[in-house]
Amino acid sequence: GNDIVSPPPEILSRGVSAIVRYMREMDSAWWTRELDISGQRFSAVPLEVCEIDSLTSLSLHSQSFSFIPEEIGRLTSLTFLNLQHCSLVELPAGVGLLLNLKQLILNNNRLLLLPQEIGSCTSLTHLRLHENLLEEVPKAIGRLTLMQDLRLFNNNILQLPVEL
Repeated sequence: GNDIVSPPPEILSRGVSAIVRYMREMDSAWWTRELDISGQRFSAVPLEVCEIDSLTSLSLHSQSFSFIPEEIGRLTSLTFLNLQHCSLVELPAGVGLLLNLKQLILNNNRLLLLPQEIGSCTSLTHLRLHENLLEEVPKAIGRLTLMQDLRLFNNNILQLPVEL
């Protein structure tokens, strides 16, 4: 069940229709296993999102947060995660717990580095990291043997690891 006490302040400030829409999205995510709350200008990821452990698809793109909580690692059923255009500067190590993740969309952020734990996401087939501030790619990415689409352009990477 959905245990949301109150929507985030960014939703509350927009009035009743925004509150109702948000509550419906969150409630339906429990049975559709998909949640798209993109473009809401959240300053932080609503923690109740990390409680919907049956989610297979999560879109949070076009937000104002620079970090995602370590609790993202609870979403072990995720196969699709879209965090593009969110001003992210880093990913938590908990992302390495997303073993079923196939598509991770992180382009157009401000990522400086990736956690080594990303190498544990061995189901990844698509990893979009273009348009960030990455200076290096972790060697652990070489463990992602199912990778079909790795986008690294428009970063500050001088050299790729030989593991790639």
